[in-house]
Amino acid sequence: MNYNFKTGKGFITGVVTQQGEGYVVVERTKKSGDNCMYMEGGRYSTCSNHEHPHFYLQLTRAKVRTGKNIVAGPSYLVIAGVPLPIGLPFGFFSLLVALIVRVS
Repeated sequence: MNYNFKTGKGFITGVVTQQGEGYVVVERTKKSGDNCMYMEGGRYSTCSNHEHPHFYLQLTRAKVRTGKNIVAGPSYLVIAGVPLPIGLPFGFFSLLVALIVRVS
């Protein structure tokens, strides 16, 4: 982990973070000063087993705005370790909607 305390920017490897009701596990992350994380080679899943989830979205690139949303580049669904041949060109996961629904 490389982090600059003055600017609030850094490079992190092996990140596991909870965003809403899901978990994001990423190989390489660049954190900017405005609480945004730019990720490469990550997974998004609601499964609590981080090392070997039962299902997940394999994200090639993603931007996480902490507490707000996740915007992902090309991604595909993996179930039981088998990637499905259908890919998604982009994905948008709003974390605010999940909080509003939970409160109501």
